[in-house]
Amino acid sequence: MNITLYNRDELFVVHLESVAYFKAEDHFSRVFYINGTDVLLPFGLADICEYVCKCDNPSVAFMRVGRSLFLNLHNVSHVNLLKEKLTFVDNYGKSVSLTVSKRLLRNVVAHLKGEDAECE
Repeated sequence: MNITLYNRDELFVVHLESVAYFKAEDHFSRVFYINGTDVLLPFGLADICEYVCKCDNPSVAFMRVGRSLFLNLHNVSHVNLLKEKLTFVDNYGKSVSLTVSKRLLRNVVAHLKGEDAECE
């Protein structure tokens, strides 16, 4: 599943299945792919969330965590509360890790366990 983001000068195609997470950076967002690459997007995280939520596709499951992260839950493979690490893996075995506070990780764990039905 792809989303196409564009402004007056540029067009960005984001392959959502390959995304680990989006991270807010001031008025921009950076998309981090599982293969280790990242791209700065000239859109705020709220705009990214809106675009992703508009695509009604069951293979797309993202969750807003805090003010600065938008996680791809389908690619989460490991959550370590003690080390405050979240690991994403794709179908090809590539992985990327992210440091997240315990408080936010607890929200992710609750959501993945089905205890939190609220979609953000």
